[in-house]
Amino acid sequence: MKDCFNYTREESISLAEKLYPKLIYSLAKIEGVEASLLDIQNILNENNISSEIINEHDLEVIINLKNAWNFVLENIDLNLNLDFISHINYYVSMNHSLEWGKLRSGEVGISGVKFRPKVPIEDEVTINITKILDSELSTTEKALRLMLWGCRSQLFWDGNKRTSILAANKLLLSKGKGLLIVNDEYINDFNEILSDFYETNNYFKATEFLQDKCLVVF
Repeated sequence: MKDCFNYTREESISLAEKLYPKLIYSLAKIEGVEASLLDIQNILNENNISSEIINEHDLEVIINLKNAWNFVLENIDLNLNLDFISHINYYVSMNHSLEWGKLRSGEVGISGVKFRPKVPIEDEVTINITKILDSELSTTEKALRLMLWGCRSQLFWDGNKRTSILAANKLLLSKGKGLLIVNDEYINDFNEILSDFYETNNYFKATEFLQDKCLVVF
């Protein structure tokens, strides 16, 4: 898989700013939040939203995503490693899991699949992240593989898809390779592809789908 795009730093930041509400909307939608793009734009702009439109839990999910993405943008030049990914999860999962920003210490299952990820061990997690990022793969494929591996590994108690997509976007954005956003029309396909990946650990079909349908550019 080759990189399809090569933006400058200024173009990348412009893309991130332009697609900021859409990215948060997409991540919230994946989480099951029932809010329109306009609702989310109002929340991001700190406009008042009636509790009849969006409940407290969903509002917290959106605010957490906003804080997580701001962390990514404010630290775009830092190394992408376990510490950085854990910081993303800290913001994503704040007040929504047993612990946030820390590797889970117990067993979990994944809804709808038989695969059960093992409890993560910090040294092994670090080795796997380094293996992906130091590989000879293109930046795009590194980002997509990191995202898929993070989702399947279930490193944290909660927020693994959101955390993994934001980590992938940190890499894509810092290298000028576009952004990963799952649009409404592909969410069901995305979930099916992800479930298949959990069971098979076959990257080819999943990365092909993500590149073709979810990699967003100008």
